[in-house]
Amino acid sequence: MALVASTGLATPALAAERVAASTPPAAVATADRHALLLANADYPGQSRDLANPVNDARLLERALVELGFQVTRVDNSDRATLRQAVTRFTEALPTNATAFVYYAGHGVQVGGTNYLLPTDANLRNEASVASEAYPLKTLLERLASARSAVNLVVLDACRNNPFQPPPGVRHRNWSLDGLAKAPAPRGTLIAYSTAPGEVAADGTGAHSLFAEALARQLPRTELPVEQVFKRVGAWVRQQTRDEQIPWVESSLTTDLYLRPPAGVKTVAVSRELAAGPGLPRGTGRGVTVDAGWAQRLSASEWAELDWSIQQRVKGLTADELPALERKARAGSVVAITTLGLAHREGIQRSVNERTGVTRSQANNTLAVQWLRRAADAGFAVAQTELAEMHFKGHGVDRNLARSRALLEQAAAAGYPRASLNLAHLQVVQNPTPESMLETGRALGTLLQQLRMAPAKP
Repeated sequence: MALVASTGLATPALAAERVAASTPPAAVATADRHALLLANADYPGQSRDLANPVNDARLLERALVELGFQVTRVDNSDRATLRQAVTRFTEALPTNATAFVYYAGHGVQVGGTNYLLPTDANLRNEASVASEAYPLKTLLERLASARSAVNLVVLDACRNNPFQPPPGVRHRNWSLDGLAKAPAPRGTLIAYSTAPGEVAADGTGAHSLFAEALARQLPRTELPVEQVFKRVGAWVRQQTRDEQIPWVESSLTTDLYLRPPAGVKTVAVSRELAAGPGLPRGTGRGVTVDAGWAQRLSASEWAELDWSIQQRVKGLTADELPALERKARAGSVVAITTLGLAHREGIQRSVNERTGVTRSQANNTLAVQWLRRAADAGFAVAQTELAEMHFKGHGVDRNLARSRALLEQAAAAGYPRASLNLAHLQVVQNPTPESMLETGRALGTLLQQLRMAPAKP
């Protein structure tokens, strides 16, 4: 484990500042590396069981051993076992060690307080959580008072809501979904598998998406750990089409490396160097409105994403808006775009035998606001939708120059519909045989790509 102090970083001593400013970045090696992996899967009642936490912990164990960690893994712990495991681990940490704690299983929040659920939790209602579950705050406090220099806490929790009603019953109380934002104590980085208040996927294969990406990236990436988690987050966002957005809270003030780059000088480590002076502070760098994950989509994947957004808009009802808005606030460009299109088409949905599905209560002002937010983040679907509105003068002033600029950005991301619209715009502005031929080529390419896209039920 190593820490790299960036040039010009304020350290506790002025002399250290001068050294950092006059020499290349130095990696700070920890004395020991220790990991505690907690995996809870076998909960009372089949509806609360989880398939992958134990598999995920085993997968991560192999990755951490490769990095030189001494690993303790505890599977399916009840409350007493969970409490004892945390206490023993934190009390045994050597001076200036690196601590890595991973929890996979159920997690809930009540009144903004986060809890990890042991396997014997008998959750009758919200009031019972405090007595039946293990507070995340206790875990963080024990790590903060330990002798370790750096603490990494990874929460692959919230895989579903144990209070969720059975299928067919609409869930309206969101207070227990996901974990609440928790500031990272000094010298600590907290990584969440999904954004605050959201639910992560347990995975359809042998592992959760987050654990799979983390185990793959940790041993092989010569990047600061926050950049490693950023890569993990980008992959999860792409795989889930922005449904799951990992989040990071960090109070580290230096770059922490799990695998330092070649040629980096190492010196002794301390929490003061790792965390810097002053009060704890969490940076919350994980949740951003970022469409970078969509830059790697193929034409068929764009077509599939288009279809899913259109279907979501068609079926959306007004009472589903709060959940969609919450996901949009978490940074999902897909949710933001869906909201924009829903307000443009009308958020009220009605069905009758004569007219079929109709929509009402459209709001172009809100539509444009949401679409611009996603377009500014670089999401090609929102850029193209806005471009079409500017081309038609629908809800905004007709502006062909603005339409072209948006389409060029979307086409650069490989979005097929943007390329077709751009070719059509060229015909409108410059109707030559060459521009018409280019439109034909773009249409043929789009039709071919749509044929290659997977069929939808």
